[in-house]
Amino acid sequence: MAKAKPKVIFKMQIANDEWTILLWRAKPYIRMHGDDSGAITTPAKKLMEFRDDELCLEFVAHELFHAYFKYLHLDSTVSLKIDDVEEVIASWLGSNFQRFTDQANLIYAKLKGEDK
Repeated sequence: MAKAKPKVIFKMQIANDEWTILLWRAKPYIRMHGDDSGAITTPAKKLMEFRDDELCLEFVAHELFHAYFKYLHLDSTVSLKIDDVEEVIASWLGSNFQRFTDQANLIYAKLKGEDK
């Protein structure tokens, strides 16, 4: 059996790094990642993958935040309280909200084939 290929593939700059964004048909996505999600982000590979039958702007924004979260470097902290996490995220969104929403909308449009 031939290896499945994504329906859509493109590269995008996220926080000064080049990320790959893929849209898969449901069957190959489920074979690779299981049936319990519509999207997955792998920061170590700078990769976001989406399932075509679950594609929505909310999933795109969710996965894009996972990508940006990597750059907050919170994994190196051992004892953040929820108030600290809230403050970090609020500060980040305050500074990056427009860029984040514009980028989420662009990714969504490209995955739907509306922006080449």
